Amino acid sequence: MITHEKSLFQKITIPLVCVALSIFLLTFNIVRPRANLLEVIFSYLFYPFQQSAHSVNSVISNSQQYLQLMSKLRRENQAMKKQLESQNYEINRLREGEAALGRLQELLDFRTNNPFEVTAAQVVGVDPSNWYSTIVIDKGRRDGIREKMPVVTHQGVVGQVIKVRQYFSKVLLIMDQRSGIGAMVRRTRTIGVLEGQLGKVALLKYLAPTSEISLNDVVISSGLGGIFPKGLILGTVTRIEQEKTGIYQRVEVSLAVDFARLEEVLVIKNAHLEEVQSLQREED
Repeated sequence: MITHEKSLFQKITIPLVCVALSIFLLTFNIVRPRANLLEVIFSYLFYPFQQSAHSVNSVISNSQQYLQLMSKLRRENQAMKKQLESQNYEINRLREGEAALGRLQELLDFRTNNPFEVTAAQVVGVDPSNWYSTIVIDKGRRDGIREKMPVVTHQGVVGQVIKVRQYFSKVLLIMDQRSGIGAMVRRTRTIGVLEGQLGKVALLKYLAPTSEISLNDVVISSGLGGIFPKGLILGTVTRIEQEKTGIYQRVEVSLAVDFARLEEVLVIKNAHLEEVQSLQREED
């Protein structure tokens, strides 16, 4: 029984294999009529490896193109960044120039509206030992600057020159406690002395209790003392108190000049106050 089944399997299988092989050979000969059986076998055996190699080559080629594209984009990005930085620098330069032009125009207006001979100067430094109360300007003896010359801006009084070198000068600010300026309340003509307090607020001293003074009164230089000409803006009254002794009023004045943003100043050269000082010394 088993022998019969085996014989039957062989009778069916062998013809099928032959038919399949014939079809395979016929098909391959149609595609490649000159290929021999060995080529056919090798082609079918190595076809998967050829496909893998082709895929690897494609990946390598695509990777190279990607790297080239990324390198190009990186160069373009760097070029655009440099161009943007250059444009930002130019914009900042123009804005700074515009701001400086505005400040210089305000100083020019002050010069035009006042009868003083003035020299414009840049603030180039502060005194490292006491930078709250002094500044250094880029004008000196060669520019005709002398000690005790008033220094102002369009906002008001800055201070006075206290030391002069050939190319630079030091200015004592009116906020310094060593600074005392003859002052006057513009509305009532009440006279006192403005003393610095190392800050934005100064004290208007020696005002009698009966002196008429109000908040927001403007305080100007009185012209007394021989340094600052009369009528320069000093500040505005912000607080009024009676001193404990009852002899004087305590008046706080917010200084007109913004010392934190001081960049350009004017030095008044012809205040003609040396003559007043000389006459005072003669009388003494």
